[in-house]
Amino acid sequence: MKKIITLIIALMAFVMGSQTVHAQATETLNVTVESGMNFNDQENFDVQLAINALVIIGQINYVPLSDEVTGVTSTKTGKLLFSGTNDGFITVSADVTTNDDIFYNITEADRVAFEEAGMDELMKQYAAIKIHFVPGSGGGGNINQTAMIGTIKNGMNLEDSEYTWMAIVALTQYFNQIKMEYELDEDGEFTGGISYSSKDDKLLFILDENNIITIADGVTSADNIIYTITQEDRDRLLEDPEAYAYFANYETVELHFDTSGVPANDLIGTLKTGLKLKKGDDGYSAYFFLWRIFKQLRMEQDIETEDQIFFSLKDKMLFIIDKSNVVTVCPGVTSDDDIIYTITPEDRAYIQNLGIETEIIQMLMSYRSIQLHFDVEVVEPKVEAVNFDISEVTLHPGEQLQLDPRFTPENVENKTLRYEDVSNGHHVYIDSENNIIFAQSEGVAYIQAFSSYTASGEEVMALWGPTQEIYLKINITALGPGEEIFFDYKEGEGTEAPTISCHVLKNEQTDMNNYRQTCEIAGPYNEDDITTQAIPEWRTGTVNIPEEAMGYEVVRVGAYAFYECQISTLYIPWTVTQIGYNACAYNDYLTDVYIYSFKPLQFTDAYGDPMEESMGHNDAFSSIGEGDDGEGYATLHVPAGCKAAWDVYPWNEWFRYIVEDAPIPDGIKNIDHSPLTIDHSIDAWFDLSGRKLSGKPTQKGIYVNSGRKVLIK
Repeated sequence: MKKIITLIIALMAFVMGSQTVHAQATETLNVTVESGMNFNDQENFDVQLAINALVIIGQINYVPLSDEVTGVTSTKTGKLLFSGTNDGFITVSADVTTNDDIFYNITEADRVAFEEAGMDELMKQYAAIKIHFVPGSGGGGNINQTAMIGTIKNGMNLEDSEYTWMAIVALTQYFNQIKMEYELDEDGEFTGGISYSSKDDKLLFILDENNIITIADGVTSADNIIYTITQEDRDRLLEDPEAYAYFANYETVELHFDTSGVPANDLIGTLKTGLKLKKGDDGYSAYFFLWRIFKQLRMEQDIETEDQIFFSLKDKMLFIIDKSNVVTVCPGVTSDDDIIYTITPEDRAYIQNLGIETEIIQMLMSYRSIQLHFDVEVVEPKVEAVNFDISEVTLHPGEQLQLDPRFTPENVENKTLRYEDVSNGHHVYIDSENNIIFAQSEGVAYIQAFSSYTASGEEVMALWGPTQEIYLKINITALGPGEEIFFDYKEGEGTEAPTISCHVLKNEQTDMNNYRQTCEIAGPYNEDDITTQAIPEWRTGTVNIPEEAMGYEVVRVGAYAFYECQISTLYIPWTVTQIGYNACAYNDYLTDVYIYSFKPLQFTDAYGDPMEESMGHNDAFSSIGEGDDGEGYATLHVPAGCKAAWDVYPWNEWFRYIVEDAPIPDGIKNIDHSPLTIDHSIDAWFDLSGRKLSGKPTQKGIYVNSGRKVLIK
């Protein structure tokens, strides 16, 4: 309003120029201001003149209330008298009475101000200005239009109908007849469509980000809203002068739903990761039409992979379709990125002229909207086939075979296989979780593998080698003289059980045809490797060295096995007879070592060869148990009656204390020092210490039965 008034003053100044006219003023400029009148109407020119005159001489002031509304206040009281929109409609404040009427006598100083403003010719005849305010008009107003009527149609652009837009605003924001729901992103932008529901929570329509309306299923003309504006509403509207100026002139606000001639069907497609699209499916049709016909998606193709990458109109990457038509929904995409596109009348005319197949035109014309939904649930592809490159292999006891299964299709998520030793010879141990086979004893094993994660629910049998055999043949042969291997041995059960590195020693010939199969706890190859390798978890804390690993008797703690590690307690079983160069040296917090041997261990050099006594020791336990203060506090625990044998150099130098307590911790078998008597009867079972058991063991482990070792799983 202020802008319009300023233009009027400028126009008057231009017309009148700089003429100065002095005449005797005798009249009163008498005007009435009431709500609903339009300030810009020619018939209200005197109102414009009176208000501008009082502003110029400082009796009233313009106060901007918003970009669209300007208020007029009393200079004397500061009270808001009325407001006006840029369109010129006036609203008298609710608390204005006749006591606020203005009567002002014009002074000579005022006339100077009028002359400076170019209004002296217009005001020369007036001696006074009087403005009368119609009391209460702000609470009622003059109703000069019966109804504001908005009509909603499917596919209409709300920007094309001001009355429909304002009817929605009125019923939603001011009269609480419609509920509005929406979500905003972190930038305060709408993340999807706005849903509008009735007071009883019935979904009426959806407004998408392009201001296109989609009427909800089941909505008819019976859901039309006709709301009568009450006096209470008008009083409340006074708090928002702009809204009052717009809505107060109506008796009712109506919103009609026109569903005539509009298809009731929607094409709804859903995409999820792992879904394989097929031509004619809803998911395929929805994305294809939104991309190729309605231009709601943008596509870029990866030249190397031939993947098609689809983006939203806001350039957010939504999904990828590979050359096999398998969908991958991109990270961060949720249901908030769903696309709902209402087909407009303009679209239908465009479709008719595309020159495409009649069948496709008819299908598109039958839809009200095209919807593409994103499901964050992943469709995991099912296993169709499993293959291995090998069908036969030869291993030695202690060696392991890492299998590499190939799945069809390649993007199978669940690659768990069930392995079965169909030979039942107990020559191998299978780690199904990691696809590893451990050779344990001489013999032949036949292995099959199965996947149950298939579309049919029935298992798929894996095929081996180029000839597609149904099993893997494993030949397990003993090491010959001088042969040696390295392997990892998992001590105990469960994922947290330590995996110990072992080295099979050169086999010791016990008679003409037999070789004693032994191993050592292996360390890094040399001291340089120690500084570049991370300390494995099994070389920290309390360490129990096993008596046997994969069928090999542990007889030596190898060179550097625990050099500069973080062990605190070490148990060395009775089977160990040798200790390697620097095997346990420089363990600052190694305070207790339990050795279950009747005599000191033999020293071996860095290459595993025995050392002569004249060569001294091999620093196996140098600088241990020194803690933070550099003092040695390590204790050596030996079997009862053996202290004298151990209390010799260098053992009594490495260890401050040598005691004969040697308690039996968990995992270390008791040692029976009496002569062993072996029962070779068919049903006799023994543990690896040679003790006879009452029957077939139930606990997992390696046992002796009928003269051979047996793994109980």
